Amino acid sequence: AANDAIGWLILAGIATYVAASFDPGAIGLKLVGLILFCAFLWFVGRPLIDRLMKHFPVENDQVPPTLLAILLPIIFIAGVVTEQLGIFTIFGGFLIGLICHRHIPFVRAWQVTVGQFVLVFFLPVFFTFTGLRTNLLGLDSASDWMWCGLILVAAILAKIIPVTLTARLSGVNMNGAMTLGVLMNTRALMELIVLNLGFQMGVLPPDVFTMLVLMAVISTIMTAPLLRLLLRRQGMNAEPVQDA
Repeated sequence: AANDAIGWLILAGIATYVAASFDPGAIGLKLVGLILFCAFLWFVGRPLIDRLMKHFPVENDQVPPTLLAILLPIIFIAGVVTEQLGIFTIFGGFLIGLICHRHIPFVRAWQVTVGQFVLVFFLPVFFTFTGLRTNLLGLDSASDWMWCGLILVAAILAKIIPVTLTARLSGVNMNGAMTLGVLMNTRALMELIVLNLGFQMGVLPPDVFTMLVLMAVISTIMTAPLLRLLLRRQGMNAEPVQDA
């Protein structure tokens, strides 16, 4: 979780750098604007969110309609502000999520009330959008596929090997250590979000974008079968639990 938070902050800094066309003066202004906005959210937004949570408490894992009606515009406004600062819209929502996350009942209720809708409706749309940007026919040479393979191998080894070694040094048995490495190898949604942002900002050429999307998809797909294999070797149930 800390790694993701730091990663988003680094990504915001890079986006600011690119949006300012590498001009030091413009970068300074955007960073000052970002710092001021973060300070506003911390000193003004956080107490406001606390009051809203107390005034509209979560009951039965359901977000009160009034609270939802207030929070959604706040999220959109934060996204507009970060977009105007030259970062990206998603970062505004991320900041609001950070200041709301310590309210555990709200987080659970949000996942039930809003999370399911996002998962069913918006997630397929996002993957379709990414697929439309991915041009496999653009990899039309042996050199392109060689680089694609190298990226895939490097990405997998750079995740699995360090995590496995760290777990072993911490006293975890080999199968357990490899299980942690395999779990860390999956990229899934976050990687695709970062890649789309890089493509949108013009940092990633189309061919490189396609290679990295393939890496993210393949490394994610391979997680489930590897995990089942490792869990069986540890004598654990590798099949998903079905609700009664």
